[in-house]
Amino acid sequence: MLTDLQSCFDKESGRLFQSEGYDLLLDRDFLIIREKEYKQEDETIITSETKSVSWRNYSFCCDYSHDVSIVRDKQIAKIDANLLIFPLTLRAWKTGDYFYPLGMTGRKKLSDLFNNYKVNVFEKGNVPILINGNGDIIWVANYQLDNRYKISGNTKKVFVLIC
Repeated sequence: MLTDLQSCFDKESGRLFQSEGYDLLLDRDFLIIREKEYKQEDETIITSETKSVSWRNYSFCCDYSHDVSIVRDKQIAKIDANLLIFPLTLRAWKTGDYFYPLGMTGRKKLSDLFNNYKVNVFEKGNVPILINGNGDIIWVANYQLDNRYKISGNTKKVFVLIC
C-alpha cells in the first residue's frame, strides 16, 4: 500500500486507500486518516409541525415566517413554503444527485458543487441535503439553496430552516 501511495502522491487527489479498520484519503496537499465508518443509510424526516431536528452532528431549527427578505447566510434557508411537499427529508449526498443552484437556470451535480468548494470525500458524505417530498433537492445545507425554491414576488409564507 505504501508504494501505491507514493506513486500517486503528486498525481491523484481524492484517491482513497482502505484497510480493514481505517481509510486514508489523499486530498490535495494532505493525507487524512480516519477510523472506518460503516455506511449509515440514515435519514431524518421533517413534518410541517417540526420545530427542531437533528441529523448526525447537525441541529436544525424550523419555523414559518411572513418575512420575505433575503438572507445571505448559508446556514439559513428561507424557502417558499407553498412549494413544499411534506414530509421533507434530511439525508447524505448520493451519487447522481443534482439540483438547480440559486441564481442559475441549469442543473448542477452535487459532486461538481463539492469539487468547486474543495470538499473532500470524507466531508461530503456528512453534508446534510434537504429533500422535498417530490424528490427534489431543496438545500445543500451550509452551501447552496435550489433556485426553484427561492423566495419570489409571489411568496406569501416562508419556511425557515437554520443550521
